[in-house]
Amino acid sequence: MLPAMRSFPAAAKRCSNKGGFILTDVLAGCFLLGLAVALLVTGGSGWQHYYHQQQLRQAAEILSADIRLLQRQSLFDDGILNRQIKFMTDKSGYAFYVDRKIVRRIYFSDFGCGDVRVDNKLAYVQYTNTGSPSLTGNIVLTHQKLFKASCILSVQPVTGRVIVSEEQ
Repeated sequence: MLPAMRSFPAAAKRCSNKGGFILTDVLAGCFLLGLAVALLVTGGSGWQHYYHQQQLRQAAEILSADIRLLQRQSLFDDGILNRQIKFMTDKSGYAFYVDRKIVRRIYFSDFGCGDVRVDNKLAYVQYTNTGSPSLTGNIVLTHQKLFKASCILSVQPVTGRVIVSEEQ
């Protein structure tokens, strides 16, 4: 025995006889593991719904920012109606056009929003050189995994203001 253990023989005996876990330790561990699994299973769908809703909101904010950028650029344009945002036929994004040529393509998947689709009522968004829209209406963004949720971007007449609203 070690010199330190000689002075505490009862403590040394207790430590050497303890060979593993007791039943209450095992039961407490199983209970905590079961509780964690139950919380993950029931709470997982809520977190997933929240994540998909955030993807939808992010895609709506990106699109509305680009529409506002289009309006600002159109104010300082020399030509009339030469800048547009057109939505892709596969509904996965949109493209900036200048004089009928694609300048930039934006896919929602580039921003981590690959399941967001454009169910647009408008074929394109375009502003005059006075800043008013040539077409007004709604652009509806939907998520493929959230069936009833959508974000609606409304392009207002005369002012061209973009209003984002959510539907559950």
